[in-house]
Amino acid sequence: MTSAGTDAFQIQLENRFDALTPTLDINEDFENVVNILRDEGKRFCRRRDRGSKSQHSEGTLELMKKRQENTNAIPSELHQETNTQRPPTC
Repeated sequence: MTSAGTDAFQIQLENRFDALTPTLDINEDFENVVNILRDEGKRFCRRRDRGSKSQHSEGTLELMKKRQENTNAIPSELHQETNTQRPPTC
């Protein structure tokens, strides 16, 4: 990210945080901050697809996608789900 990109990212974060209205629920306030950081981070730090093939298997990529979509899940639940999908070993 260039200096101009860094400055724009910082300004955008400041604007979004200034627009936040505090609530009486600390968890809601935390979620609001996390969502802002995720949204702005994704927007300014996009990965570039260079057309190279992933070194991960299709199954691993699918699990990674599923986990990314399910950010509210408890890690132990994700671990259990992952373990149930593995084939038995000899």
